[in-house]
Amino acid sequence: MNKLKKAREHAEFSQSELARLVAVPQATISALENDKIKRPSHDLVMRICRALRRKPEDIFPVAVAS
Repeated sequence: MNKLKKAREHAEFSQSELARLVAVPQATISALENDKIKRPSHDLVMRICRALRRKPEDIFPVAVAS
Protein backbone atom coordinates (compact mmCIF):
# COMPACT_ATOMS: atom_id res chain seq x y z
CA MET A 1 0.00 0.00 0.00
CA ASN A 2 1.20 3.49 -0.84
CA LYS A 3 2.66 5.26 2.23
CA LEU A 4 0.59 8.39 1.60
CA LYS A 5 -2.62 6.39 1.41
CA LYS A 6 -1.71 4.47 4.55
CA ALA A 7 -0.97 7.70 6.47
CA ARG A 8 -4.16 9.34 5.18
CA GLU A 9 -6.30 6.38 6.19
CA HIS A 10 -4.59 6.23 9.60
CA ALA A 11 -5.52 9.89 10.09
CA GLU A 12 -9.08 8.95 9.05
CA PHE A 13 -9.20 11.43 6.18
CA SER A 14 -10.84 10.81 2.84
CA GLN A 15 -8.95 11.94 -0.24
CA SER A 16 -11.37 14.86 -0.51
CA GLU A 17 -10.82 15.91 3.11
CA LEU A 18 -7.04 15.84 2.79
CA ALA A 19 -7.24 17.70 -0.51
CA ARG A 20 -9.33 20.44 1.10
CA LEU A 21 -6.85 20.74 3.99
CA VAL A 22 -3.88 21.15 1.68
CA ALA A 23 -5.70 23.22 -0.97
CA VAL A 24 -5.41 20.92 -3.97
CA PRO A 25 -7.98 19.07 -6.06
CA GLN A 26 -8.93 15.57 -4.87
CA ALA A 27 -7.49 14.28 -8.14
CA THR A 28 -4.03 15.42 -6.99
CA ILE A 29 -4.22 13.26 -3.87
CA SER A 30 -5.42 10.34 -5.98
CA ALA A 31 -2.57 10.84 -8.46
CA LEU A 32 -0.02 10.92 -5.63
CA GLU A 33 -1.43 7.75 -4.11
CA ASN A 34 -1.36 5.99 -7.48
CA ASP A 35 2.21 7.10 -8.27
CA LYS A 36 1.08 9.20 -11.22
CA ILE A 37 2.85 12.21 -9.69
CA LYS A 38 6.40 11.08 -9.01
CA ARG A 39 7.93 14.30 -7.67
CA PRO A 40 5.49 16.58 -5.86
CA SER A 41 6.63 20.08 -5.01
CA HIS A 42 8.36 20.68 -1.71
CA ASP A 43 5.51 23.00 -0.70
CA LEU A 44 2.89 20.31 -1.35
CA VAL A 45 4.90 17.67 0.50
CA MET A 46 5.17 19.95 3.53
CA ARG A 47 1.46 20.84 3.50
CA ILE A 48 0.50 17.16 3.33
CA CYS A 49 2.92 16.25 6.11
CA ARG A 50 1.59 19.00 8.35
CA ALA A 51 -1.99 17.88 7.75
CA LEU A 52 -1.11 14.25 8.50
CA ARG A 53 1.32 15.11 11.31
CA ARG A 54 4.09 13.07 9.73
CA LYS A 55 7.66 13.69 8.62
CA PRO A 56 8.26 13.88 4.87
CA GLU A 57 10.57 10.85 4.95
CA ASP A 58 7.77 8.81 6.55
CA ILE A 59 5.51 9.33 3.52
CA PHE A 60 7.57 10.29 0.48
CA PRO A 61 10.62 8.48 -0.89
CA VAL A 62 13.84 10.40 -0.46
CA ALA A 63 16.12 10.81 -3.44
CA VAL A 64 19.62 9.61 -2.70
CA ALA A 65 22.46 11.59 -4.20
CA SER A 66 25.06 9.45 -5.96
